[in-house]
Amino acid sequence: MSQLLLPYRLRAAAADAPYHRLTLTVGEAVTAEPLRCGRILVRLPLATPALDGDPVCVQTTTDPVHGAAQGRAWRVLANTTDPAAVTFALVPDCDATFDGSWTAKFTLDVDHALAGTADITEETGAGTLTARTDTITAEGTSRDA
Repeated sequence: MSQLLLPYRLRAAAADAPYHRLTLTVGEAVTAEPLRCGRILVRLPLATPALDGDPVCVQTTTDPVHGAAQGRAWRVLANTTDPAAVTFALVPDCDATFDGSWTAKFTLDVDHALAGTADITEETGAGTLTARTDTITAEGTSRDA
């Protein structure tokens, strides 16, 4: 059973070369009480580690959200210093409240083949925000490396 409180859907999809695309949807069908979220870290392992000095390029897109309850706006901060993975920090301008009436959607393009999993660390809670971590697997397949 997942340690994460929020529901996540990770889908692999085709992207323009040389990118490999994963789309992460957060907050579909929240059935419990509304959950506050302060940040989500998404670590995407690479299928093969980047070579020393080989840069990892990323592109991101975030679907717009509306109002303070949805975090006003979400920033996506990429960290490519680990040759084995890319980590994205998904950070709302203010704590977002997931209640099942909306979702946050992030498109993450990486120019290295991805392993097809994501290590998710969410800072969530009905009251105090607590960090929880689990690994999820992507649905679908991206193009070959």
